[in-house]
Amino acid sequence: FAAIRATGPFRARAAGGSSAERVGLLTLITVVITFAVHSAIDWTWFVPGDAVIALLCAGWVAGRGPETEQHAPGWPSLARLARSPIAAATAAAAIALALIIGWSQWQPLRSEQAATAGSLALGNAEIALANGNNALARREIATARARELTAIARNPLDITPLVYLGYSYAQAGKLRLAQATFDHAIALQPSNAASWKALWEFDSSWSYDLSAGEHALYAAIDLNPWDPVLLKQSIELTPIS
Repeated sequence: FAAIRATGPFRARAAGGSSAERVGLLTLITVVITFAVHSAIDWTWFVPGDAVIALLCAGWVAGRGPETEQHAPGWPSLARLARSPIAAATAAAAIALALIIGWSQWQPLRSEQAATAGSLALGNAEIALANGNNALARREIATARARELTAIARNPLDITPLVYLGYSYAQAGKLRLAQATFDHAIALQPSNAASWKALWEFDSSWSYDLSAGEHALYAAIDLNPWDPVLLKQSIELTPIS
């Protein structure tokens, strides 16, 4: 609608052909259309360098208004907003919606970053334990736990930081807390084979609750029979006739 309003393809144009500005507007519109069509079949929208340019072009076309309008220098759009409370409210709502959507996308990213930092701390703890540096291992485990709790607070729907948190509890010797954490991951995503697999790996590695671990293994195999680790385990469990 904004593109039609800006370029007026159905309006009679003055003799002499298209103006330079009209050609520029059509070029911007073509960029947006190409981006939208390509994003429907590929993940072009996920690349900031492409998406920002397309959004800039779309915003310019939408804010330009009809090509026949003569804009005075300065900020005519702000002047129009001041004269129209409805336009001002719509613009404010659009900005608020954009901020909410941006925050909803940024929080999972921040959660992933914190979860990754916790996973690295767990790896450092394992190295420290292998080298006999128990004090450093305890510090790294505490760091990992803090990072995973931060990740969970930022994105409570993701099981990845829960799984890492369970491992950090196990490394600290808090096996009951670890079991409860893996159970929480399963309750959060019962249809995800990864949550059941994490419980099985914990129980089998730490020999905490082998019965629960076996049940988790069968559930994981049922949900994802093509996982290489689960497939190998399923072959080992299949009786030879």
